[in-house]
Amino acid sequence: MMTLPEMQERAAGVQKGDIVFLKTGMDKHFKTPDWELQPYLAEDAMAWLIQEKAPHIIGTDASGFEVPGTEYQPNHLKMFQHGIAMIESATNLDALGEGRALCFVLPLRLKGVDACPVRIVAVREGGIIDG
Repeated sequence: MMTLPEMQERAAGVQKGDIVFLKTGMDKHFKTPDWELQPYLAEDAMAWLIQEKAPHIIGTDASGFEVPGTEYQPNHLKMFQHGIAMIESATNLDALGEGRALCFVLPLRLKGVDACPVRIVAVREGGIIDG
């Protein structure tokens, strides 16, 4: 679990309106029993991130954002209430390295669905990050 103080420390370089990726390393456990043991954000950490940084998108390489044992999906609801898109199960976030990058999130154009695969392309000074 990422607590509020941990989020405040890690998000120091995040600017209002950024895309925020939570790199957990869980993508390495895809299709294993450990995949569902996702790290998550404490509800107050998610609320602070949304209130203080107002990201347009929050993504993670874990299978989700939710607080274990909750039925009402508090982190999803907070994002939906603020019009924030979410990305779950991203891969290769290690390729981003540290610091800032210009990211493009390219969804498939599908009708009648509430989720779809996306391609994430990141550009840093010097060119496209190949991940």
